Amino acid sequence: MTVLAFGVEPSDRKFRLRLARYPALAAEIAAAARRAEPPLRVLDVGCGRGRTLRYLEPTGAADRVALFGIDLDPRLPERLHGRDRWRAALADASRCLPFRSGAFDVVVCEQVLEHLDDSQALFAEAARVLRPGGSLVAGVPTFPPGIAALRGAMGRGRDDATHGHGHVQAFSALSFRRAIERSGVFRVTSLRGFRSASGGVLSPLEDSERWWRWNAWWGARCPWLCAEVQAVAVKGT
Repeated sequence: MTVLAFGVEPSDRKFRLRLARYPALAAEIAAAARRAEPPLRVLDVGCGRGRTLRYLEPTGAADRVALFGIDLDPRLPERLHGRDRWRAALADASRCLPFRSGAFDVVVCEQVLEHLDDSQALFAEAARVLRPGGSLVAGVPTFPPGIAALRGAMGRGRDDATHGHGHVQAFSALSFRRAIERSGVFRVTSLRGFRSASGGVLSPLEDSERWWRWNAWWGARCPWLCAEVQAVAVKGT
């Protein structure tokens, strides 16, 4: 049976924990949009199917946001949700971002960095295109420290059917935070985890809002015990 996960996206569960990072992302952008003079300029690196907008719409803040995006997928124009609301282009996140310095208030980078050989290069580019005081919202899958180190040393992952490459980096929650702060430009203000207990025999629980909210509560307090994390970091002035 198909339902709308979080009320916006077709799924098999009402509160699919694999998607829980997107309501959190949307809430972060909506809060920034309400604090700023519109439009809030947001760059989504690896915008994919436009989930950022899909989850932003129910917050009531979408009209206060100007959305820009890049992605490698050649099907981007026809797959992007609300494509008329985006200024999107085919571009490679491992290269220089095709935007002027200081152009954005927020840069989003969800489930991208694990595919890149050099995460520091992207942090540097994100910092360049952000205004002073702007925010980076970035997320990656994570593993316990020992497993993350082993996977990172192996430097391989499953092929990605869309983009032709898999995971070449592996992070723990702590190593991801350190990687962002090692840039010397960003200060991490929050680190939250998702999918502390999901899938398998627990899947039916993902129809429960209480289960989602418990996972969110737990992930905010113990992100190192979750399968993915999302960091919010502020660029220095």
